[in-house]
Amino acid sequence: MILLSLILAHLVGDFYLQTDEMAKTKEKSLRKHIFHHFICLLFVTMAYWFSQSETKDFFHHVCFPLLFILFFHYLIDCLKIISSKANNIRKMIGEYVEAKLLLLDQALHVVVIIIACSFFYNIPIDVLLKKLNMLIRTDTTLGTLNILLFLMIILILATTFSGLVIKKVVGNLPNHISTFEGKLSFKMAENNKETSRKPKMTEEYHYTLYNINSYNRGEIIGYIERIIVIILTYYSAYPAIGFIIAAKSIARFKLMEERAWAEYFLLGTLLSMLIGISLGVITRIVLT
Repeated sequence: MILLSLILAHLVGDFYLQTDEMAKTKEKSLRKHIFHHFICLLFVTMAYWFSQSETKDFFHHVCFPLLFILFFHYLIDCLKIISSKANNIRKMIGEYVEAKLLLLDQALHVVVIIIACSFFYNIPIDVLLKKLNMLIRTDTTLGTLNILLFLMIILILATTFSGLVIKKVVGNLPNHISTFEGKLSFKMAENNKETSRKPKMTEEYHYTLYNINSYNRGEIIGYIERIIVIILTYYSAYPAIGFIIAAKSIARFKLMEERAWAEYFLLGTLLSMLIGISLGVITRIVLT
């Protein structure tokens, strides 16, 4: 329970309490970010300490884990900031630098939490591996509280976290005009010197504009899409996933004529489906 609770607290601190502005200016807002994590972790560790009636060691179960996790969280975030600015490291990582750094950053945070559970809560890593193996190979299931914690983690991974990963891989649509189409048409124009009507060739331009509201709607659609895919995967209803792709394609049919938009849409949709199916498979393995 404590492991899932700490992971959930970390995700809440990273993806809900940290605003977009804080993420953009991570170096300046790092202390504020660490304070948010302190609040989340303090709540979890205190709740666990109170729930363990036989446990009286406040420092060992609250103070030391807090200091350990926060110290390494600060260290990992500092290394991420340095790595994102160092050109030699960016060249070494290759393409999709921001996405890879994000995944590595989150993986390191989870490793730190696992080590903290091993040191301060007497949950050896080999025991965790055995429990994980039992969940995969047998019909062993989690308790009710652990199931709720697990589902909350999956929900965050399927929405905010995966949305951020997709955004860093695919990129953002430009805020300016994204498509331009020239079209010739004839209009009837009256000439002052002549009474007859002559066709006059004019040029019409069609623009497609994107604003912040459409971005928000697209983001919410992505969240709902991945949640539905997880549910369908959990029940092995894979053919129904194709209807989601078809529905999205129909809604964006006219924009498919623009190659840049089509590639953006296709890559984002496929990546979203991959994440949704993967999380659905994990959910089915853990809960069944």
